[in-house]
Amino acid sequence: MREGQWHTVSDLTLVDVARRRLQALPHLWVDGVLAGAITVVQLWPLISSASSMGGSWHWWGYVVAIAASLPLVWRRRAPVTVLVVSLCTSELYDLADDVARQPIWYGVLVGFYTVAAYSSRAPRIIVLILTCAGTLLTAGSWDTLLRGTVQVVAAYAIGRAAATSRAHAAALEERTARLERERQTGWKGNARWKPSAPPSASGPGSPATCTTSWPTRSA
Repeated sequence: MREGQWHTVSDLTLVDVARRRLQALPHLWVDGVLAGAITVVQLWPLISSASSMGGSWHWWGYVVAIAASLPLVWRRRAPVTVLVVSLCTSELYDLADDVARQPIWYGVLVGFYTVAAYSSRAPRIIVLILTCAGTLLTAGSWDTLLRGTVQVVAAYAIGRAAATSRAHAAALEERTARLERERQTGWKGNARWKPSAPPSASGPGSPATCTTSWPTRSA
């Protein structure tokens, strides 16, 4: 590289590059795959084991497991609404007795993460307070209360960390673009400036050449 040429060093890591490529995909596709995966996880205890009566579990368990997970497809478009729908739906799981004993929390935790990562400050704080209050009122035991609180706080913290990382990556991209613009501007400025050629030896202002002719003697 020639002397004087600017160097642009990218501070993006492999994780940042992978995140940028993932973010380039349509959000609806990514969230659809995520919602489908969580739905399978929530349905797995219902389809992999038999009920206490030896047959299939009550249909209510399947409905609630699906209804609490599928709204995640729209989690980035309406984070608070998706969280509220998933949270309220998951609380209805135990209305039927003959269902697999499992927490319907995966959709809720992803929804809470999404609120922390994409929503503004006021909705985040309100949702955090209401969720903690709801966990306190509906917890059947201290163990359930502690586990629910830890999970909610962890989802919120991870969501805020993701938002901070995304903002940092955006700042790095803006800095890289600014350096590139400045480099291009510097090249154009150097191209416009050309040093003047030195004056020609035969042109005006060149030193005079004196030629002396001496007489010759005839033979």
